[in-house]
Amino acid sequence: MRETAGIRRYGYPVSATTRVTRDLERSRWTLRDERGPVQAQITTEPEPDGKAVRLTVDFETNLLPFEARRYVLEPRPAGGPEEDASRPSGGMRVEEDESSFRLSNGGTLDWTIPKRSLKLLESVKTPEKEFLRASGSGLKLRLKDGTLHEVSGPLSARILKRGPIAASVRLEWSEEVSSGSPIRGAVDLEVPRAKSWVRAQISIQDPRRVVAGLEVALDLVVGNEPLLVDLGTPGGVYASLQRGQAVRLAAKPDALKPWEALKGEVGKLEPYVTARRGAGPAEGWAHFMDAKRCTALAIADFAVRTSDRIEVDAAGGFRVSRTFLDDPSAPEATRDFTLWLHFVDTPPHVGAVTSPPSMLFPPETRWGG
Repeated sequence: MRETAGIRRYGYPVSATTRVTRDLERSRWTLRDERGPVQAQITTEPEPDGKAVRLTVDFETNLLPFEARRYVLEPRPAGGPEEDASRPSGGMRVEEDESSFRLSNGGTLDWTIPKRSLKLLESVKTPEKEFLRASGSGLKLRLKDGTLHEVSGPLSARILKRGPIAASVRLEWSEEVSSGSPIRGAVDLEVPRAKSWVRAQISIQDPRRVVAGLEVALDLVVGNEPLLVDLGTPGGVYASLQRGQAVRLAAKPDALKPWEALKGEVGKLEPYVTARRGAGPAEGWAHFMDAKRCTALAIADFAVRTSDRIEVDAAGGFRVSRTFLDDPSAPEATRDFTLWLHFVDTPPHVGAVTSPPSMLFPPETRWGG
């Protein structure tokens, strides 16, 4: 494992996946570094070809900037002694009923994920406060004619990881958005025990290229005005929003004008900060803060090969959207979108104990041996 972003990592969640042969599917495993056993969560799932098993190891690490560290994962002999130091305890667990999953970190933070829609999150709360209103619409698809499409195909939901180091669920669907235009999609939502963030990985198979973009819309619980906003641009952009106001960060892969921040009345936004000629790209993160709550948002590959937007209004409604810039030579369009939402106390310098770039640039992991 190698830290590549120059950021000190404290209790950072790591998830690494490899393939093992079927005879190792039911093995018990030990993860070690140079100091001895490391607490680890092992999840296995048969590959579709039936010849191998996908093995995922979840654990937590501390790394100095640019530090490299070697870990060894090995099966324990049958009947061998248990190694208590490598057995995780406490942390995440998953409960479910007919309508939703509940991911909980020892009662300190609870996440409710609906099973029958792509609202993604219905609730994120501590014993003292709620971060979300249930009115957010979640994930929608933007079709080539410009319309926003709400998923209507059959939806399936299942648990991928049950904890305690990481918990995750998958929502899958398939539908025909227009005659002869089938699509298949999946959303993985994962919460680690070490951080109060959720990572949403969205992937859509779109062979007829009918999906032009994606939008995720959620409603934050906010207190009295103003709502404070930080935007991840070179040099930083910050704003305060009074009732009826909004701010937007729009970015695209354009060397002359890679990004622009707009602010004003909802529906009447005006230029606020515009990138200078030759300015570096926006990193694609934001803080939304009232006096008690802060939500940190981060988007992977922000405006690298797509046109992306982050927008929030003073009432707490925020949307992130991505427009795909197709490669006509690609045989099939795969629509990918990964974002993190980190729910902490205000100010984030104290409540988060990390930064949005820490989410955007996880340590690099590579398997060998």
